[in-house]
Amino acid sequence: MEFRQRLVDRQLQYVVGVDPETVIWTEPTRRIQPPRQGGKGRPPAPYYKDRPTSLEAIAPTLPAGGWKKVRWREGSKGPQESRFAALCVHPAHGHARNQAERERVWVLIEWPTDEKVPIKYWFSNLPPDTSLKRLVRLAKLRWRVEQNYQQLKEELGLDHYEGRGWMGWHHHVTLVCLAYAFLMLERQRRKKNSDDDSA
Repeated sequence: MEFRQRLVDRQLQYVVGVDPETVIWTEPTRRIQPPRQGGKGRPPAPYYKDRPTSLEAIAPTLPAGGWKKVRWREGSKGPQESRFAALCVHPAHGHARNQAERERVWVLIEWPTDEKVPIKYWFSNLPPDTSLKRLVRLAKLRWRVEQNYQQLKEELGLDHYEGRGWMGWHHHVTLVCLAYAFLMLERQRRKKNSDDDSA
């Protein structure tokens, strides 16, 4: 919750994985402020009339038509696809402590047809008109990020820095990332040239 809030404070968009036990409201809700009795003493604390629902409890209640099969990339073993649903909700993390309401976000749920329960959940603050396919593609970018990180370490020595200063570490990481970008561009250029030669 704090991580997502810091992204929002920096005006950054995100798609992040969340636990099935994360609680939400599917409809807007507001805290109720009880009237002060007798006009003395500490005012009563506000409260929420309804209790929120967990993501794992919401998923089975979604209509069958709300689940769509989405293909997000071609893998070495064929197309990568699964069944997804997305809806706009209000996170309810602070309801037990009477904290203020959270901004509306997307919740993306992955539930393959051969699984008994959903396997993954994500929150995203992307705009309300974001397509399901875009949400899925961004959520599934984690695999590519992890693969890139592994290549940066294994092929270009990202994890070989042994200095202690911030500037040295920053220079090392910057140069490694630049080298990686150059290699990726060269790989794409050679692939394009080989495709042109074979045409």
